[in-house]
Amino acid sequence: MIGLFSRNVIGVWLTVRTLEKLTGLSVKIKALDIKWTFTRVIAQQVTILNPQGEYRERRAVEIRLLDAEFEPLSLLRQEPHFKKIIIDIPTVVAVRSPGGEINLKRLQSDEREKKPTASTKFKIDEFVISLGKVLYFNEKENPAKPVVFQVDAQNQTYRNITDPEDVKKLVMNMIIKSLPGNLLGLSLQAVDKSVQSASDFLKQGGKDSLDNLEKGAKRVFKLFGGEKEPAPSP
Repeated sequence: MIGLFSRNVIGVWLTVRTLEKLTGLSVKIKALDIKWTFTRVIAQQVTILNPQGEYRERRAVEIRLLDAEFEPLSLLRQEPHFKKIIIDIPTVVAVRSPGGEINLKRLQSDEREKKPTASTKFKIDEFVISLGKVLYFNEKENPAKPVVFQVDAQNQTYRNITDPEDVKKLVMNMIIKSLPGNLLGLSLQAVDKSVQSASDFLKQGGKDSLDNLEKGAKRVFKLFGGEKEPAPSP
């Protein structure tokens, strides 16, 4: 029991620390389960919080489920390799402060400050994200009443992510696209060309299937005498 408790405490600490480093915001986790093989972490009821005192609304992102499957040795080598990450976000809370600042701007990558660093291997084989709705609060109004934007994007899948910043970009791009006009004043950010969306690998899979179908049809055609082998040279 003591070992299991210690493992979960360490798991919560590592998960919170990773999310806070990625988002730059405080994180709270209500429930976390680490599989005994230490190859999978499941966090539930995760809340990413706005900086205290800057916004009346404390919530920034509510995560119903964060399910990460990984290779333990890769973490020890400081070369994180996640086989699959599933993140289910029922609610994102976009807030404009009385001074006009947008809370979600902190979640965007600042390309101007991005400096080349020593290469660190990082890999997510498959990243699956679902987004339910976006609540928008304009705190210039008092009281601020939320405007609800339904998104209902389910299981949006990406593969071959090699930069943790691309995780933020994918999530933020989904949020920005779900809102009318340029409500937040935030721009879409390009992810690395190596990242494949579902449509990319479906297209590739479709092409491979057609190629295989064509090859199979040629073999059948040849089997029934539709195509003669060239005669050997005398």
